[in-house]
Amino acid sequence: TPSLVTRRNFLAGSAAGLLASQLRLSAGFQKAIEYRRGGMTYRRLGQTDLYPSLLAFGSHTDPADRVKAPNGTVLTPGGQARRDRIIAHALDLGVNLLDVYSSEGQWEPAARSVKARRDQILVSVAHDVSAPDIDRACRVFGGHVDLYRFHAAEIDGQALENWDVLRKAKEVGKVRAIGIASHIERTMC
Repeated sequence: TPSLVTRRNFLAGSAAGLLASQLRLSAGFQKAIEYRRGGMTYRRLGQTDLYPSLLAFGSHTDPADRVKAPNGTVLTPGGQARRDRIIAHALDLGVNLLDVYSSEGQWEPAARSVKARRDQILVSVAHDVSAPDIDRACRVFGGHVDLYRFHAAEIDGQALENWDVLRKAKEVGKVRAIGIASHIERTMC
């Protein structure tokens, strides 16, 4: 049987919830800034002016659609056509974040997919960090990259150098936001 909620229990629970929310705000936690358009929710990314959709389109592809290439793999024509259709459909449904790795030769096809609405799409890339790579990403994606992430298994001297290269690229407007990707909790901490 469901328990009855008395007025006293309701008020006590409401007061506890209000107190908890005030404590979170006073401890520096802020409610995420978000908005909805159509059926999609967009949420502010950290302290940036970027509002990515809560759903994004990632870079991974079906291994059956890949063929060997000089620098790794690329998609077969059929696989690329399917990927292009999926990206277009995702964008039509309100997805505005496209996460693109340089593997599988996806920078150029992804750039073609978003070119007509580049001002509405946030492009996130993960790649080796160097000034030439950042410049190439900017050329391919229309002058800038919205989010540039680097992978780090450990925060070491190389990771700090990468951070500095990205920070300088951000200062001159090539990169709008910097991210770090790691699958290791110790590194993220």
